[in-house]
Amino acid sequence: RIAEVLSVDSIGAKYRTRLALSFVLDNSASMFHSYDTLTRFCDSMIDSLPPGFIGQAVTFDYRYRNPWELYTTEPSTFIAQSTEGTFTEHANALRNFWHFYDTIRTEFTPLYDAIAATVTNIDDRRPHDSVSRSDVLIVVTDGQDNASRTSIETLETLLSSSHIRLFAINYRVEEEGRLRFGRLRWLARKTHGEYFMADNLAELKRILRMIGRDLTRQYHVRYRFPSLGPSSGEKE
Repeated sequence: RIAEVLSVDSIGAKYRTRLALSFVLDNSASMFHSYDTLTRFCDSMIDSLPPGFIGQAVTFDYRYRNPWELYTTEPSTFIAQSTEGTFTEHANALRNFWHFYDTIRTEFTPLYDAIAATVTNIDDRRPHDSVSRSDVLIVVTDGQDNASRTSIETLETLLSSSHIRLFAINYRVEEEGRLRFGRLRWLARKTHGEYFMADNLAELKRILRMIGRDLTRQYHVRYRFPSLGPSSGEKE
């Protein structure tokens, strides 16, 4: 039998979430005056999440520091990963990571390598996870990739097969540059995520807050089967 839906109400998840949130934060030289503020926005975002969430973060570094950092096409630029490239349930671990890896002040942006590392960590985690989680990837960048070993075609294959929602934020890029973000915009929409443009820090803060709020919504559904009367159920 098919139920008749009587109403659908959106409510905030206050007590528990199964969200697995991944951040890729561009900290190249062009982000020098914005990166600290961006990370404070990210602090607020994870502080607002209900218990149960896990997260990871990836950014760039100008030298090799840890065994889990990855090489790019440039000898002076590496992929830095939080908590040995794994997920953590401790918000402080994420905060300490992205505040520690400050702007590297180089011209290189290995964005595709950073996203690929993030997806690999997600795929490595899933077979050992005790619960089924909703994986979301948030990418904030103000420039085009110019230092990755990973091609955009490889990235498309990774994301298409991993069932990860991508939210890409194009921060403070001139109109001509935004035209070159077409593949990232396409990837976001293909993964049932979304693509945003932020012209300033106020817009960036608003977008991150909106994403965080929407990711923790649940839906209360009232429905009725024929001859059985009203009933209800919740679906995340």
